[in-house]
Amino acid sequence: MANAFTPGGGYRKGDNAQEETIFRRSNYCVSLDPELDPQLQKTYGSKVYYCDDHGKHKEMRKDQSMYPMDEYGAIFTTGILVFRDTEKEKGYCLLSKPIHNVSAIALAAYRDPDVTKENCLTRKFAVGTRKKIENLFSIALVNGYDTLVLSALGCGAFKNPPKHIALIFKSVILQFAGFFKEIVFSIIDDHNTGNHLNPNGNFAPFQDVLDNLIVSPPSIQVKGMTIGPYHISEMKRSGKILVSEILINAIPPCDYAASCNRLNDQQHLRDFSHPPKCPFGPECTETKDDVHLSCFIHPQHCREGGQCVKEDERHLSDFDHPNFCSDEGNCTNMTLSHLNQYRHVPLCQHGLDCDELLRKSAIHIRKLRHCRKACQFGGNCINFHDLKHIRTETHPFKDPCPLTPYACVSHVHYLQRGEKSDQDEFKDIENHCLRYAHVCPWGRQCNDSSEKHLEVSIHIAREMCPNSKNCIEMMNDEHLNAFTHPGIRDIR
Repeated sequence: MANAFTPGGGYRKGDNAQEETIFRRSNYCVSLDPELDPQLQKTYGSKVYYCDDHGKHKEMRKDQSMYPMDEYGAIFTTGILVFRDTEKEKGYCLLSKPIHNVSAIALAAYRDPDVTKENCLTRKFAVGTRKKIENLFSIALVNGYDTLVLSALGCGAFKNPPKHIALIFKSVILQFAGFFKEIVFSIIDDHNTGNHLNPNGNFAPFQDVLDNLIVSPPSIQVKGMTIGPYHISEMKRSGKILVSEILINAIPPCDYAASCNRLNDQQHLRDFSHPPKCPFGPECTETKDDVHLSCFIHPQHCREGGQCVKEDERHLSDFDHPNFCSDEGNCTNMTLSHLNQYRHVPLCQHGLDCDELLRKSAIHIRKLRHCRKACQFGGNCINFHDLKHIRTETHPFKDPCPLTPYACVSHVHYLQRGEKSDQDEFKDIENHCLRYAHVCPWGRQCNDSSEKHLEVSIHIAREMCPNSKNCIEMMNDEHLNAFTHPGIRDIR
């Protein structure tokens, strides 16, 4: 809440906005208004620095000035002494106990920005305002502060719409979740209350949007997300995260924000910054909030999940994907839930027979997984008697009985058991049938989906008879053994 061109705004001529009041109540003016003390460095031993485009602090030369401020710039000051009380209630009387070592960030809102008929900032000013607020949070954080006291930025004489400003603040607070213990807004309803931009004043809109808001850091981090001031530029397969440097004035923001249709144009991305991915990820519940949607990119969730093998930049930019499994090539978990939850390094084509695996090659083992891959046919696999296939690929059924489907007497007795069956003999038969998988006689027509049945059954999908129920060869065993018919077992 500062004037971009004049230190303290109109504090010398009697203006009474918040910046002017702070200047009159403290020695803040001495820091920002060099005309008051040309011997500033000699008197206080303090120096003025600026941050260049590369993030380096350099001492200001005598021919340089802090004003006018850069569009997205701010002025950070420490060591302020507040020695006077408020104007309205106390008439600027001296405090009995002055407040020492106060820090402040002077940041200028846009003056008279363009607004829509819905009383919102136009896209250009909304994007610029968010960049300003994001920089304010970053400056406070890198200087070691964990508590902020903020204002209704520009929602007064500068004519910014308070509800939209509050929602922009909310989006930045979500981005910086976990970095600040407490954020307090000091809001007053001044003489501008009641006009068409803030008919309800400043306090009510900010209270509606931000009062008692509690935010938590995102549970997962993905490439393109910004956590506080740290932009995640890359996610290593090992689980390591690479973040970009904090640069306040690196590149200007794109006016189209999250609606930009050039997010795959690499030159455009080098020239302009864009909003980060939403910290809520696919669980975002703010999708009806237009301000939130403009402040964060919400890519679609890839349907393939962790099993997606596409690596082109266009696809990775347009769709959200899970992080890589931190076990890298050491992961042997082939369950469907795990494969969907995480992306993985590729499977070695040699599988468990890999020579590099036998030699314990660390580089090779880290880059490729060596485990039994899931058979593409699952419980319908016809290669159940191929020992190499069974050893190198996983199936939902147990080890197949070597005598199935036609020669296993135990399985026949198990299927044809009756009430008069010898219980001791049946127990041995049952143990065999529960220990090994057998071909289910119903094949593709089986309707038993219980876990117990699927573990011990192989369901071979024969071709359906083209004549179905109208087949005239129902008494022909060769035909019945070649095709599936409704209501008739494949194996009789």
